[in-house]
Amino acid sequence: MADQVAVFGGRTGAMAHMASMVADRFQAVADATSAMLADAAAAPGRLAEAGRLLTDNGAVGSVASVLGAATAAIAAALVLALAVRYLLRPVRARLKTVIPENAERMAVPFISPSA
Repeated sequence: MADQVAVFGGRTGAMAHMASMVADRFQAVADATSAMLADAAAAPGRLAEAGRLLTDNGAVGSVASVLGAATAAIAAALVLALAVRYLLRPVRARLKTVIPENAERMAVPFISPSA
């Protein structure tokens, strides 16, 4: 029991790994924002400077829109990954049943266009 690893949802595999990576990205954005605000609070005028640096002097939008866009990009990547996983479900099921006896039989499922 001590050698078991607790992961997101108590599962292992690609989906749990992806969810962990997404959570790490969200945490990195939150940590960077927190560090930016803490640094800006340390000296007067730094908050405005941090905002200007983050937004390229307002050229790319407000701070909220920049952080929102980063969050939206991560969320879109997660949704896309879930869609790909759903769409590849029949292929994974078919590959799970493949029992290779020789190199030719192993290559056929990958080469043949039929699903």
